[in-house]
Amino acid sequence: ILLSKARYMELVALYKGRGLHRKALELLARVGESDAQQRSAETPIDALKLTIQYLKELGRHHEGLVMEFSRWPLREDPEAALEIFTYDSPSREALSHVTVLAHLGTHSPALCMNYLEHIISTRGETDPHFHNELISLYLEYVLALVKDPTVQVPASPKERLRAGQEPGLLGVVRTKLLGFLESSMFYNPEKMLSKFPFNDLLEERALLLSRIGQHEPALIIYAHRLRSPQLAEEYCRKHYNTDSATSRDVFLSLLHVYLRPPEGCPVMAEEAVQLMSKYFDRVDAKRALDLVPSHTSICRIAPFVESVLRMNIETRRNNQIVKSLLKAEELQVREQLMHARRTVIRVTQDRMCPVCNKRIGNSVFARYPNGTVVHYVCCKDARVCPITRQRFGPLPQIPMYC
Repeated sequence: ILLSKARYMELVALYKGRGLHRKALELLARVGESDAQQRSAETPIDALKLTIQYLKELGRHHEGLVMEFSRWPLREDPEAALEIFTYDSPSREALSHVTVLAHLGTHSPALCMNYLEHIISTRGETDPHFHNELISLYLEYVLALVKDPTVQVPASPKERLRAGQEPGLLGVVRTKLLGFLESSMFYNPEKMLSKFPFNDLLEERALLLSRIGQHEPALIIYAHRLRSPQLAEEYCRKHYNTDSATSRDVFLSLLHVYLRPPEGCPVMAEEAVQLMSKYFDRVDAKRALDLVPSHTSICRIAPFVESVLRMNIETRRNNQIVKSLLKAEELQVREQLMHARRTVIRVTQDRMCPVCNKRIGNSVFARYPNGTVVHYVCCKDARVCPITRQRFGPLPQIPMYC
């Protein structure tokens, strides 16, 4: 009766109330895919919107139905239909990420990207497979845009824009790629590095090299292939870490790249001298001077040598001050030790614990700084004498005696 009168919403509600989800979705699909002339003008319904809302409420137990009946909404309105898979509700058991990703892949890579962005940023997904997959999708998209003849990309190094600053969609997607490569801690850098082209997307390649501790190849990209000493210095400042064996010599690695460049690349002597003068406190002076060519004039490296000497003199003076302070502290501690050793505690057979009023005898006992002696188990608060209520300030070390 409801079907004959085109009372679709009531019929869908009836099916849903009885758990007949397939019948409800089939009805919405027929209405949604039928021609506009065949719909009842008296009871028009938005079948697409109702289908999306219906599928958003179905969880993993009805995963097959969700995949089957989400196809036509994905064709009609992909952006709206994506909510079927990104909708989060405590009452809904999440769909399998692997199944959803494979399903969306049959429709559009852009949908896969949006879905992966959602589960990683909103749901906190840490599985390396999904992080690797998102990087791969970004990479494919960027390479397709670079090869697109309608996208204007400067070819010469002098005209080259910094990665992510390209106009239009290329700049947007490349910014996402760079940001994700830098922020995500769960992808496999070695695996991803093999997918990136050797002669393109150089900033991304340098970032991946930095992730695996290959600082010198990354610096070669910035200094020689991108011809940007500024980016090379910025890289060193970012990765310099005295506590890391692979990063404490990153400035020295840049100096090596300047003065011992790969075959076919020019020596960057002026940049090397400026680097030594500017970051003299972050390079090993001896190793740095070993890299300097023997024919280099002493006047050119004089600022570096003078800065290192001043730093060493200051370090020596500071160390002497610290040594004197430590010596004075040692003398104070020795005096306190002598005073403590002169303290005599007599515990006779008749001595009573003032807290529990029992003999101390051979029991373990404790002594407060004011001389009060109690059973060790009666020492509840080391900062307050239980008899005089005298406070001793910071928590003292109450000695235990047997």
